[in-house]
Amino acid sequence: MGNNSPYQKTIQERQIKNKRDLITTFKEMPIIEVAVKRVGISRDTYYRWRKEDKEFLEQSQDAIFQGIDFINDMSESQVVTLIKEKKKKEIVLWLKHNSPKYMGKGRDEKEDSGPSVILLTDN
Repeated sequence: MGNNSPYQKTIQERQIKNKRDLITTFKEMPIIEVAVKRVGISRDTYYRWRKEDKEFLEQSQDAIFQGIDFINDMSESQVVTLIKEKKKKEIVLWLKHNSPKYMGKGRDEKEDSGPSVILLTDN
């Protein structure tokens, strides 16, 4: 069977579709194991395609980064929802990562900026 056989053409068409589907899946689910299972290919196939096809490599990496951004946005939204419900752990998490006053500097590194910060904890 040559490269132009109907069998080979069918395989190529299926690979193109699977690659396209995988790129789409990565944009919403950037976890390789989950994404390849959803598309119905193996991890080995995914990594082989990345090695053999530079364009696919770039597209898949970009899609994974988009998916990570998507998940981060969803996660932040959930944290904000929990903050609105006065959940102490989420309040502390948000402040530690978004407010310079709470970003975990050691006592020696902290500038004298007023009263001490009290972190809320669950007891």
